[in-house]
Amino acid sequence: MKILFVEQLTFLNLLTDIFPYWIDQRGALRKPSYFVDATKPALLCAKICAKFSDFRIERLDFKLSDIRDEQGNLIRLKMSYTDMRDVHRRVLENKTFKNILGLNPANSPRLNTFLKKQCFAGSFNNQESVWRTVFLLQVISWKSRQGHWESDEKVFFALEKQWPDEVREYAKQCGIKIVYSGRATLDLKRALIDRIGEYRLKFYYFYLSRYGLWDLIQKILFNKDPDAAIAQKDLILPSNLSKVMVNYYGHLNLKKPEFYSDFFFWQKSNIPGERLVVTFNIPWDPLDENKMAELREFRMQAVSLHPKASLIPEVPVFIHRPKADPLRLKSLLPAGQDRDVIGWAQKEIEHYQQYVSYWKDLFSRTNTKIYVTWYKLDATHCAIADALQSLGGITAVYQRSWEEFPLLHTIIDADVAFGFSTAGAERERLSQSRIPYYIATGHLGDHRFPLLKNDAQKVRQQLEENGAKRIICYLDGNSIDDSRWSTGHEMQRAGYEFLLKKLLEEPSLGLILKPKVATTLRSRLAPLGNLWEEAFKTKRCFLFEKGLLHNSYTPAIAALASDVAIHGSMCSMTAGLEAALTGTPTLLFDAEGWPYSPIYKKGIGNFVFDDWNALWKACRNYWDNPSANNKFGNWSEVINEFDQFRDGRAAERMGMFLSWVLEGYNAGLSRETILADAAERYAQMWGSDKVYSVNAAPLLIRTETGPSKILRDLDEVAP
Repeated sequence: MKILFVEQLTFLNLLTDIFPYWIDQRGALRKPSYFVDATKPALLCAKICAKFSDFRIERLDFKLSDIRDEQGNLIRLKMSYTDMRDVHRRVLENKTFKNILGLNPANSPRLNTFLKKQCFAGSFNNQESVWRTVFLLQVISWKSRQGHWESDEKVFFALEKQWPDEVREYAKQCGIKIVYSGRATLDLKRALIDRIGEYRLKFYYFYLSRYGLWDLIQKILFNKDPDAAIAQKDLILPSNLSKVMVNYYGHLNLKKPEFYSDFFFWQKSNIPGERLVVTFNIPWDPLDENKMAELREFRMQAVSLHPKASLIPEVPVFIHRPKADPLRLKSLLPAGQDRDVIGWAQKEIEHYQQYVSYWKDLFSRTNTKIYVTWYKLDATHCAIADALQSLGGITAVYQRSWEEFPLLHTIIDADVAFGFSTAGAERERLSQSRIPYYIATGHLGDHRFPLLKNDAQKVRQQLEENGAKRIICYLDGNSIDDSRWSTGHEMQRAGYEFLLKKLLEEPSLGLILKPKVATTLRSRLAPLGNLWEEAFKTKRCFLFEKGLLHNSYTPAIAALASDVAIHGSMCSMTAGLEAALTGTPTLLFDAEGWPYSPIYKKGIGNFVFDDWNALWKACRNYWDNPSANNKFGNWSEVINEFDQFRDGRAAERMGMFLSWVLEGYNAGLSRETILADAAERYAQMWGSDKVYSVNAAPLLIRTETGPSKILRDLDEVAP
């Protein structure tokens, strides 16, 4: 027997592909067939077909949290670490793609990394993403197991995306036959970006919003360059001082180091505020008078990268029309190459050139020599690093979140990376990152711990005054509505429901809630009904809810106010790690099913749990007899893998390194000498085992007596 699955049912493919296939194979097809998404005309047509035949097709209902393997582990997590790496390996073996990588037609240091990351750009809930196809293949396998159809031939009418042959080979491995039927439909914005380029499209939007359509038409009719008008009004005059550029991501807090701040490293350094350029690019959280007052106090320069990202008239809006050199990639390659791969690569290379053009212009106008960012989840930072390197500058990427395994979307190609621990260097090597200077700093938020103790004590005292004797905190990782493409709210809701009920059952219990996104928590927990209101009526429940984008308080404050901290995820343990570093007994709840984590294997039954009742029993045993349960919430066996320092000085170390780099520019040294000197000083102060070269040529560091190899090349020390 055969079973038919369709990714996108449309009126056209129903009439030209699906229904004809059904007619040809109907004696061998199970009923019903299944579709993932469908247009209204297609559904109407399917109903009409069903009236005159036994054709049946239904929506394939599934929840991401239900898609698990035979061992009960969440397939979505396995995909990132296994399946997508398998498909990526097949792509890298593509003959045409290998030839393009060997050619490096734009002659740029990081272009190849850019292209490798762009292979699978986008998330798996986007129709045009390869991630989505791979995930749906897993959904089909899961559905077949549920229906006991493992021996049936599974046919999947999928939307054709990039790398169709490589995905087809992977599908065969899953026992599924792919038939490509139509292409993914881009929304208008995505289509324009794909055709014109993100930054060039941004330029036209900027120009129209400022000068209007008629002005642009006049420039075109009279063959005038619209760049000239913009440059005269928005030119940012360079300073004779080398600058450090930092993006605003929702947390300013320049005078509140105990809060999240995008400037945490500056707060712990001796870098003058006047040496910082702050960019704003979030229209729904624009630069306003309050933020501007903070910047003025420290003499920081603000630049808006979006016309609606600033409400301050005197703040310049950077507008640039990126240019890309015309490229005829086909003429540079041998005959017989894959035209689709060539077309894709040519488009991506042109986008890369636009990114480089945009950022090079911004850096040169602001005299930026150091660019600091945490964002590495797409390929843009590769182009940014190349743009700044062409001006003699340095790009630094710092670790912000928990990372345990090598991942495609976290690949780094930059001059410097600041990571929590030396173990991160090995992870970056396996990810195929290229980092000449990997600097182990420790957890970059640990300076906040002592600063939060007073506020944490106030929260604890408030709960104790209302009868709480044992206080726990719950940290969540947020959730979104669509349960098909995310774990949804139900998984998070289960943890809240369990703990809120315990709060009502036990008059001596106090509960602190520290969600990642507090603004949506009440709506996410709405199905719990009166349970939420009843819990807060006890006055033994406290919720942190401040901050437009994310809560300004870090998870540390909730942990410091508690006897026990609980983090509701095993696949994203950033908050759990921070809680453990405060010294509070910290538990991880494995809601997803992720036993592959080394943390799971070492902590199960002690600080890792996959059953709420078992977790609560462990809490009770600990409270009844702490000395007899000394492994409860105790991370001592693993904590060194994530932070060898644990001294509250991680941000200071990062700020110190960057201040040394800035000193080098002040002295007129070359970027290579500046980096080597800073790395040498860091190695001498904190240990040579804290500085690595990852997938880069071994680097020599100068000393007073001559060159000596203090910097460790990871390939030499890795097993």
